[in-house]
Formats: sequence, structure tokens, C-alpha cells
Amino acid sequence: MEPDIISGASGPFGDYELQYIHCDDPNLLGQGIEFHPQTFTGIIDDPDATAEECHEAANAATLPDVIPVEDILEDSTLHEGVGICAETVENNLVLLWIDDVTVDPYNENLRTYLTTATQWRIND
Repeated sequence: MEPDIISGASGPFGDYELQYIHCDDPNLLGQGIEFHPQTFTGIIDDPDATAEECHEAANAATLPDVIPVEDILEDSTLHEGVGICAETVENNLVLLWIDDVTVDPYNENLRTYLTTATQWRIND
């Protein structure tokens, strides 16, 4: 069974920095939102965070490489009013602010995240 890649951004991780994958196979590992293992990711609570604040949050590495489907269904990690800061392998810093979360009852109650993205280029 091929997993559906629901969203992602271009990068070296199978062309994605992050993947949102869920299949009907409970034995398939790595289901959920998976970040590139070399991407630093963290949570932030300020939608107007500066690049420096987002960099600090990303490097605190408070998010695991995979947010499991169970956490997504319980909204325990990601929810409205929280942001993900990520320092990518391409030397970008990204803030994905979650503006809204909707439950899709026709897709196993998975979440759709409406986000606002801010990107900074990290100087070498």
C-alpha cells in the first residue's frame, strides 16, 4: 500500500522537509508528520516571533522526528495557536503558525492544518 503524502516542502528528504503520512496499515512505522532527521524542529507560542526566537525554538529540538498519528488525533502536540520552527538542511529557518485545525470525518478524523508560513534565510 502506497502512503499518501499530504503536504510537504521541497528538500533532500525524498524531496520533502516534512511529510504527513497515514495508511490503513497499523503495522507501518513512521506514520504521522515526519520531519527530515537533520532538520531541527521546535514549538513556539508567538505568531510574531523574530528570526532569532524561531532559531532558538528550532534548536531546542522540542519536536520528535515523527509526530505519531495518535498525537495528531488527540491534538496533543499540534493545535491551533501554536507554531513549528524548523531549521532546514538548506539553511532556511521556517515558522509554520497553525491558524486553524479541522477534523476530516471522511478521512479517519485526520487533521487539516491551515498555516501561515514565514521563512528566513540563515546567513552562513
